[in-house]
Amino acid sequence: TRLLAADAPSDGMTIRWNAAAARWEPAYNSQVTIVASVISPVANRSLPAAGVLRVTPVTIPGLLTLNQMRFRVTTNEPGVTGDVGIYDSDGNLVASGGANSASFDTNGQKIVSMVGAPKTLQPGQYYFAIVHNGAFAPFISSVNLTANSAGVITGMGNFTPTPTITGNVLPATISISSIVDGFEVPFISAHK
Repeated sequence: TRLLAADAPSDGMTIRWNAAAARWEPAYNSQVTIVASVISPVANRSLPAAGVLRVTPVTIPGLLTLNQMRFRVTTNEPGVTGDVGIYDSDGNLVASGGANSASFDTNGQKIVSMVGAPKTLQPGQYYFAIVHNGAFAPFISSVNLTANSAGVITGMGNFTPTPTITGNVLPATISISSIVDGFEVPFISAHK
């Protein structure tokens, strides 16, 4: 005896009552405000060479309204900029700060606002990525696993775009299957 919204649901949605609209509507069970690639940084690791992406797989467990991403520079490189963002499970860039949005000039926490924020990300598998354009690679807070752990986590490592990029902006797509296994996990988070 109650109205049901005509909106088509996406995979994984349930039906939730919207009292203001006096109807049932498709919705995800949960909403998250932050997603981090790791729990605690324990090392300072350099990023790969300019134009090479450091990629980390992450699962977003609930609906995320994304406004910014954060990371910490531990060894700065003056004049070096880059980009930070998120790719979906098909390798499509779904959010980023844009060209030169990430600064590696100084040490400390960096907050990068996403272009067109807020971006709504559905629950699922994603890949955090960071890239820079410097002749020397800056260091950021990371978890440094042992070299023999390379390949244990699928999709964690480095991706070199073809054709090569300048490193100041993430490419529109990446090939998930072409990520070279790694063992260094940058401490990056996505925020509401």
